[in-house]
Amino acid sequence: MHKTAIRQLLKKYQNGTCTPKERAIVESWYLKYNSDSTSEIDNDELEGELDLIWSHIGKHVRPKRSSSGVGVLYKWVATTAAVLFIGIVLYLFFTSDHRQQHQLADTPVDILPGGNRATLTLADGKTLELSDAQQGVVVAPDAITYTDGSLIAGYETTGQNAVFPSNTISTPKGGQYQITLTDGSKVWLNASSVLRYPSRFTTDKREVAIEGEAFFEIVRDASRPFTVRVNGHTIQVLGTSFNVSSYAEEQDMRITLVEGAVQVNKEDSRDRTSAVTLNPGEQAVIKGNRIDVKAVDVELYTAWKNGLFKFRETELRSVMSQLSRWYDMDVEYIGDIPDTHYYGQISRDNNLSAVLRILKGSGLNFKITKTGDTQKVTVYP
Repeated sequence: MHKTAIRQLLKKYQNGTCTPKERAIVESWYLKYNSDSTSEIDNDELEGELDLIWSHIGKHVRPKRSSSGVGVLYKWVATTAAVLFIGIVLYLFFTSDHRQQHQLADTPVDILPGGNRATLTLADGKTLELSDAQQGVVVAPDAITYTDGSLIAGYETTGQNAVFPSNTISTPKGGQYQITLTDGSKVWLNASSVLRYPSRFTTDKREVAIEGEAFFEIVRDASRPFTVRVNGHTIQVLGTSFNVSSYAEEQDMRITLVEGAVQVNKEDSRDRTSAVTLNPGEQAVIKGNRIDVKAVDVELYTAWKNGLFKFRETELRSVMSQLSRWYDMDVEYIGDIPDTHYYGQISRDNNLSAVLRILKGSGLNFKITKTGDTQKVTVYP
């Protein structure tokens, strides 16, 4: 496409005057340049398009000092054109020779990404470290296997209406795993998460408990509603897909509905239950005794399941919390760190230095250090 046409198309996109076909062209650029494809694309052409995009949005994203003198405020303008810009930046870093040729000057060490790591604890207290070569486990009435059918553990079954013992699957920092429950429902565990589930569901109910973050795909069974217990609250579902994020270090809990419908029940300080029902594309945010519902882009909260970090006006500390869990490292802030936000998406398969290289564009500095088994990233102005 001629550069003049590119410029005109980007301007129309920013102004919201694109036709559906033109909008699809712009968004396909973003998806193409932001993917992990190894197909050959002319970097000169990419950088030319990058210059054009920067000429349209760069004036909105330059660092500037606040009137209070607190420090630098760096914030991406909230437009898809800005997302397209960073998407091309990510492509240039992650799918070209830049990955091998450029290293952070102040980063003498690097940290590998997380992977498939989890521990299975059976009802009798026996613990099993699950294979990092496998992606998940399948729970059957009399056994637990990997998704390829290989046996992990077997156990005796009891009567149909018995109370079945509870097992636990947990992921460490830097770990993720998937589990298929006896009813066929699937759960994806993010890093630093715990799922407690029965070895077999009874005839009248299905119930599990979660700590941390998990994505659920629940098989519909009208005779046995599915209940998720989290931090004293319950989520009632029949058949649906949703994400639960409830890390102890976070200030709030978030339930994000992708498909179907769920009812979120919260116990307040007076032991009265308040409940809200979510529709697809809505999120319940529980903080203290408040529960609020808002419309959200669900991909921002489910991208981790698809191997991505996805940011949209995401605060620096939230970004670093996600990185800390996935890369199994601590974070330290030194000095007057400005109010910094990020847009874009980054593959979780990248080493930490590649991710920090992108974040350095905000004007902040990052340093990776390792002392024994302790890994740390220091953030400073």
